[in-house]
Amino acid sequence: MSASTASVIETPWMRWNVGTKLATGFGAAVTIFTIVGLVAYQSTTQLVTAGKWREHTYEVLVTIERVSAALKAMEAAQRGYLLTADGTYLDPYQNALADQQRAMQRLRAFTADNVRQQRRLDRLDAMREERVRVAGQVIEVRRKDGLEAGAQALVAGGGKELSEREIATLRTWIA
Repeated sequence: MSASTASVIETPWMRWNVGTKLATGFGAAVTIFTIVGLVAYQSTTQLVTAGKWREHTYEVLVTIERVSAALKAMEAAQRGYLLTADGTYLDPYQNALADQQRAMQRLRAFTADNVRQQRRLDRLDAMREERVRVAGQVIEVRRKDGLEAGAQALVAGGGKELSEREIATLRTWIA
């Protein structure tokens, strides 16, 4: 078959003029770029959201550590007062109580959207209040009745066990 006799099959694409072909190509490119842009936007949004949740988690963990540190500071101040009857130990004791209260309020705010965590906080707060009550009683016994009575009140009050339960509860939060 010769080139002159070969029939050319004409397709609809071949009938389009140059302007139509350019517009179609441009439209396809714009569509592809739009899809890529939307996917990139969605990925970026997810990345930002994940970063915010990670930051939130770190803030919760730091606040849990503050509760624990305040508990330890409170106990140290209580023991200092118990041994010395020096009222200057009661200032750090009061500061630790306030620090612990602020940290608990922050934990409540951080976990307000999580019912399970709020229930855990309720239990932790009940333990904390019991520990504060026992520590206050020991301090009062020491103030009124002396070192020996204060030491007996410390042992009888179960403060160590309460503290251990509170710390164990805090650790379950981290685990």
